[in-house]
Amino acid sequence: MTTMNIKVVDVTEIGDPQVLAMLQAFYSRSPMSIDKRIESLTKDGDGETAADKIRNAIKRYYVDYGHASIGECGGATVFVEGISMLAAKAIQDHPLYVGQECSTRYIDFKDQPFISTSQQSYAIGEELRDIYLKALPLAYDYALKHYPASVVVSSKIPRDQVVAAHERTCKAIAFDYCRGILPAGATTSVAWTASFRTFNDHLRHLAKHPLAEVRHLAAAIYAELSTRYQSSFKQQALYSGASPVEFYYNMNPEQIEASVQSYWCPDVETFIRSLFNGLPTPSTRKHPSDNTMYFHIRGALDFGSYRDLQRHRNGENKMPLLTTLLGPHKFYAEALRSMDESLSVRLARVMTMVNTLDEPLVDRQYVIPMGMRVPTHLTWSLGQLKYVLGLRTKTTVHPTLREYMWSVFDSLDFDPNNAQLKIVRDILRGVIDRSPHYATSDRGEQTIKERPSGTTNS
Repeated sequence: MTTMNIKVVDVTEIGDPQVLAMLQAFYSRSPMSIDKRIESLTKDGDGETAADKIRNAIKRYYVDYGHASIGECGGATVFVEGISMLAAKAIQDHPLYVGQECSTRYIDFKDQPFISTSQQSYAIGEELRDIYLKALPLAYDYALKHYPASVVVSSKIPRDQVVAAHERTCKAIAFDYCRGILPAGATTSVAWTASFRTFNDHLRHLAKHPLAEVRHLAAAIYAELSTRYQSSFKQQALYSGASPVEFYYNMNPEQIEASVQSYWCPDVETFIRSLFNGLPTPSTRKHPSDNTMYFHIRGALDFGSYRDLQRHRNGENKMPLLTTLLGPHKFYAEALRSMDESLSVRLARVMTMVNTLDEPLVDRQYVIPMGMRVPTHLTWSLGQLKYVLGLRTKTTVHPTLREYMWSVFDSLDFDPNNAQLKIVRDILRGVIDRSPHYATSDRGEQTIKERPSGTTNS
């Protein structure tokens, strides 16, 4: 009978993720126990730390990995600050992206720099900033009026804290309204955790991006990584020339009506029911059913909420070109008009300035407000569609994204005589939340709080 051996090796014990990757690589050529492997690599070199001994020993075996899969066994985290929303989306436009970004729904962007490509675009950006600053207090008052505490604050909040909780929630709702004014050139911060292979592949792809900012960013990140991890990245500058490769997805205005096309496997009806019986919640992200059917979803969504939708990478989500062609989402336009008609007029004038800006379409994106709608083209499995519908229709979600997901579900009616589709609708109906926007959402309570001393996770 064989003896099972389990050993957890933390990168902090080794001190270098490249070394950890090579320790894994040895398995491909030898079944030697990891304990014996570490012992064999550290038996020489007195006076060195264990990590140094392993690192120096590995150099005798392998200087460069020589196989891309080994680069998946080690990784790093890069923190990028002061980049535009467009550059952040370019980094995140990868199925293996893992990380975080500043939220326009919780952070006041009044002091954030806006990236521009010319003096004219800089002036447009500052005009948008002024509209944003004037709209924020109006949006807060608007939220206080339209979302009373009895609706948006849950019963879990102690009675003596309801007023404060309501104020925080209305402040967060004000950000939801005003983010539609912020230009895509507003700067943000992004954390990116990836394997060495993903960094290599995606940065080489971004080095050919049509935006100069993204090309420069890709080269800068690659340079930092190649300096830090010399065995994982070639010691040469990353090519950063523009490429004719099309990075953005675009669509004719006639094609933006919400639509869903489904593709099925044979005999799927019985299989669906057997898989989803007893799985009523959206908490399970992956199901065996992921390979039984796929949905091609088309529609239009404001760029601000598209940024949230894009974070779901279990499927295909084409990156749209941000333009003024589809106009603003009514959520932002109608609210601003109700708050202050003069600000609505000013914003319309800014859009005229954007449309006459003598710059390429890709560069105009920097000064286009994130409330403008963009075309969406998604391909999701049934499991992913169920997961996103359950997650992105909760009352804490931005109203424009909730309504988009409602329309996705409603579009499944396109073939009412399809028995298989009826089964899917029955499954998905159970995870959708159609409660009023922000109902008992406690939006103002969704934050990172310091835990009181002496407390632990329950």
